[in-house]
Amino acid sequence: KETCIDFWENYGYGMVLTHTSLNRERELEVLRGLTERRYDGVILAQTHSEQSPIELRELIQHGGAVVTLGRTWEGADRVLYFREDTAHVLLDHLYDLGHRHIGLVMGVARRELALERLLAYENFVEEHQLISMIEYCGPTVPESVEATNRLLQYHPRPTAIISVNDHLALGVYRSLGLHGLRIPDDVSVAGFDNTHFAENLYPSLTSVDV
Repeated sequence: KETCIDFWENYGYGMVLTHTSLNRERELEVLRGLTERRYDGVILAQTHSEQSPIELRELIQHGGAVVTLGRTWEGADRVLYFREDTAHVLLDHLYDLGHRHIGLVMGVARRELALERLLAYENFVEEHQLISMIEYCGPTVPESVEATNRLLQYHPRPTAIISVNDHLALGVYRSLGLHGLRIPDDVSVAGFDNTHFAENLYPSLTSVDV
C-alpha cells in the first residue's frame, strides 16, 4: 500500500509537514511562514482559521493551489470529509438497539469543528422526542473523563454514550471503568472516525468510518 511519503517521492515532489497541536499562536506563525515561501500547493487542516483571514488571503493570492479541509475561503478548494447524514447512521443504529437515553461527549478545540455532528445529534433527539444529553469539554482525554462523569449524573443515566471522536472515547471508557460500569452491558459507547483506537480498545469501539 503506497503511503503519502511514497507518493511524493515517486512523483518527484518535496513535502513539508507542520503540526500545530491546536495552538493558536503556532498556527498563525506557520501561516505567516508559508506566505514568505513559494509552494506549488498547500493543504490546510486548520483549527483557528477565523484568526488569520489576512494570512490566508495572502497565501491564496501568491498563486499556488490551496486546499482546505472543512471551511474554505474564496480562491481555495475544499475537501468535505463528513456529512450530517453520516452521523444519522450511528444514531439510527443505537436507536434500533433500543437506546432512548443517548449522551454526547462534545470535546473539540472549537465547537464549530464538529458542528455537523452536534447538529445531527440535536436534530435526531428532537425528531425522536428524546432527552438531550450533551456535555461539552476540551479536546483532551482527561477532559473527556470529566464530561463522561457529568453524563453519568443524569437521571435517567444514558444507556449509550457517543464520543465526538475516537480519541475522546478513551476518556469515556476510563470514566465508565472507574464507575464500575461494563461496556456494552451497562452502557454502550460509540465514536467517529474509525481510527486505530476503535479496534484496539477493549471491547472494540463502534465507530463511524468517515
